[in-house]
Amino acid sequence: MERQLSAKLHCYYGMPCLEENGTRLDTYARSMVYDLRQYKDGNFWGPFMDDGSGDVDWEKVEAIMILLGYNLRLFSRRTAGGWPMFWDTPFDGIVRNSFISPPLKSPRDEPIPPIEALDPYQITGCWMRVVCFLDYTDLHHFNFGLDHAAPDHEPRPPLDTEEAIRLITMGLTITRIAAPSEDDGQGLPVVHFSGQSRSMHASWDPNANSSIRGTVRLTKEGEVRWTTISVFHGEERWRSEGVQVGGVRSARGVLGTWFDKYTSSFQFSANRILADI
Repeated sequence: MERQLSAKLHCYYGMPCLEENGTRLDTYARSMVYDLRQYKDGNFWGPFMDDGSGDVDWEKVEAIMILLGYNLRLFSRRTAGGWPMFWDTPFDGIVRNSFISPPLKSPRDEPIPPIEALDPYQITGCWMRVVCFLDYTDLHHFNFGLDHAAPDHEPRPPLDTEEAIRLITMGLTITRIAAPSEDDGQGLPVVHFSGQSRSMHASWDPNANSSIRGTVRLTKEGEVRWTTISVFHGEERWRSEGVQVGGVRSARGVLGTWFDKYTSSFQFSANRILADI
């Protein structure tokens, strides 16, 4: 419990600690994030506990944050500072309702309010996603090569390698609002959305350019869970599971994982929905 609370506090603080006593922490975070043993049906292949409760595993979320912070810092250096640094201000945008969307059009001529006005999560808009992933050969070698073997319930050794990074925009609109199921938190409805996903720097990228649909809901412990599914030519291909750090309408964004929807074999890609712009 103490480790979970410490990890949650670090995620709320928001400034990834990348080195301690001369040790690069990204190598340990990378080892946790890409360890396929961490992902199973019980945690929805995302940053949740393994028992099917839907409770957030903050140690997994913390590892994703550290890894994304490391890769974004490298990306900023390689673009001569052309990419802004996130998490530079402690607790920035972490409180509920810290994100304010543009005002809705005047409802004077609309006797029935638009569906967006009924969405407590304020999903409609243009979002930005940062995706990092290992080369498949490196992912396979790390999980099944003898030099990375580890007994069950023991972590694999630190992983020092580089990942690819992609910047993606998502234009999302609300399609439906439904009552929560018995497996959801009961405080807010389940909101369904759809939209388009597009690569920001590689227009040909076959894994980023797609239709997208998904849901936002509360977990039983009151955290905000995002699920997205990427659809290519009418077929579902990728799925992601994430947690909105800070709660409903937090400006901090969403941290989670992206994996193969069909085979349930984990193709990791840490993603963070940074801001609605």
